[in-house]
Amino acid sequence: MAESHPWLRRNLLLLLVDFVAFSIGFAFFDPLVIVPTFAQALTGSELAVGALSTLRFVFVTVPQIWAAGVLTASARKKPLLLWSSIGGRLPVALMAPVILLLAPTAPLLVLGMLAIAIALFYTSEGLNGIAWPDIVGKLLPAGIRGRFLGLGQLLSSLGALAGGYLIQRILSGAGPGFPSNWALIFLCATIGFFGSALAISLLRERPDHPPKETGNVRESVALLGHAVREDPRLRRIVVVELMLGTATSVFPFSSFGQAIS
Repeated sequence: MAESHPWLRRNLLLLLVDFVAFSIGFAFFDPLVIVPTFAQALTGSELAVGALSTLRFVFVTVPQIWAAGVLTASARKKPLLLWSSIGGRLPVALMAPVILLLAPTAPLLVLGMLAIAIALFYTSEGLNGIAWPDIVGKLLPAGIRGRFLGLGQLLSSLGALAGGYLIQRILSGAGPGFPSNWALIFLCATIGFFGSALAISLLRERPDHPPKETGNVRESVALLGHAVREDPRLRRIVVVELMLGTATSVFPFSSFGQAIS
């Protein structure tokens, strides 16, 4: 185990910090509650809420086809995970000063910048949806991955619960007024996201065997379509996923999604 998984304790701790810090940051950037509620507080438009809600599905799904081919051909998994994380989270960091300076006078401009931030963030998360499990599988032995994920889920849930309480306090009468309250929420998201990125940057990884040829995206899409047509079980899974995604997209319009506005 020592040879196949060097720096095990270091990487285990850093992956746990990454897991928990990202989850806490995400509680302040929740696409089903926080982002739609901010969009409604900013513009009062339900159309804006719906438009922002559709970005998640598109920008998470499409990059994964490309990421899988790149990772197959890469000797190291960390660079894609790190630079994707930084690139996708920088626009979120910029939202705090943008909200503070422009929200009272140019709400539509802020909304447009929010849409760009969401698109880039979910493009990043689409890439990371392939890269993060890949690097966990590479850096941690199979015997401890279940315990790692279980502990990460537990600590993340506790952190997100604390984050939810803090959000409630910020948006209540006891917190700062608009737009400082929302700038503070996006700042908290930024702290969590970049705490996660810092932990990723400190991971240590040995290179794999010499890289293979990078996968062809067009061929990957064609193979995926063929698999869906030929495998009825896979086809049912895809249909159910699409139905669940459609149902989730209307959640921001619900009373819960607007409860903290």
